[in-house]
Amino acid sequence: MHEDRLHGLLDSPLDDDRPGRNRRSWIAAGVALAAIATVAVIVVLWGSGGSEEKEAATTSLPEAVAGFPSDRAYAPLVATDAGILMFGGLEPLANLNGDRLSDVWRYDGATGLWWDVEAPTGPPPRAGTAFAYDSQSQLVVLFGGAVGSCEYPFCPDVVNDTWVYDPAENSWERRSPSTAPPARHGHKMVYDSGSDRVVMFGGDSGSSWLEDTWLYDADSDTWTELAAGEDDPWRTAQHAMAYHPIADRVVMWGGADREESPVWALDVDKGVWEQLNAEPVAGSAWDACFVWDASSERLLLFGGEGYTTEEIAEGVTTTGIRLRDQVWALDLEAVAWAELEPLPQAVSGQGCAADPDSTSVVIWHLDTVLLYDPVTGRTTVEESPS
Repeated sequence: MHEDRLHGLLDSPLDDDRPGRNRRSWIAAGVALAAIATVAVIVVLWGSGGSEEKEAATTSLPEAVAGFPSDRAYAPLVATDAGILMFGGLEPLANLNGDRLSDVWRYDGATGLWWDVEAPTGPPPRAGTAFAYDSQSQLVVLFGGAVGSCEYPFCPDVVNDTWVYDPAENSWERRSPSTAPPARHGHKMVYDSGSDRVVMFGGDSGSSWLEDTWLYDADSDTWTELAAGEDDPWRTAQHAMAYHPIADRVVMWGGADREESPVWALDVDKGVWEQLNAEPVAGSAWDACFVWDASSERLLLFGGEGYTTEEIAEGVTTTGIRLRDQVWALDLEAVAWAELEPLPQAVSGQGCAADPDSTSVVIWHLDTVLLYDPVTGRTTVEESPS
């Protein structure tokens, strides 16, 4: 059922002849709006991990509402000291031209419950935004996205606003940096704890892919662009990116309209990207997601959509764009991929984050939560209660 729905939503090739966007295959066929999740109204106080000061701050927060997020795609997840947070996304209607969302949800891994935190005024609705948690400042940083009506990801109206969300205070603040990156969507951001900077790469300007690298200092509200180098990653959007805390590197993989996907690693202190040729090669894809797995000290790569060759009869193969259920682990020290147990369903345009309350990786996909255990390779599926 999920697989049929996904193919209707994500697996209809569309051509886009704008510069840098050839052979792009994207979201087309219609699907009905998924049923909105049943919301049980339960009054609770916002709970939070972290320091005693943070715990004290949460006791004065407004009430949160237990429930389940409505059906959505391209909703980023981020692990914080207050649990896993999800922002906005996009209703997956026909051609992904549904409503953009701007709500904030919190997932509690200890109880398996979702909470609509009802944050006060924050970013306007958008799709394809990026979200990263600055653990030192204990702030979530959000930048850019596609606004207005468009068949995502073919979106010309993009923004370049910077927002920070404080989970302890349940409050948004729009920042006013003196310099800001160009507007975009489909970009990725991660927090580099070694340099205490949020790192952003690439994205879609609405007319072409981007290949710029920017650093954000939440304490000084400052964006700084890294000087371009000869070995920088190629321009792309919808790629996967994560921080490797042991190697102190930002790692990037994949992206739109690529038939090959090498691994790229950024040394922020030196301002230098390096291309790594990991073997065996994980098939190229876009809309996959990377997560750091502390238990195995590897990066885990989930799902995506890309060029895939399948055998349709003995000795006969066909290549097309398909969704993936694959899970790969990247050992950066050995520069090697290992394929792990697959997910029970193919996913693309999903959000994922490591659960701070367990060893599981939490994956949000349309109306389903997949809890992947890297130790056993098993996945628990939690669907909308509707």
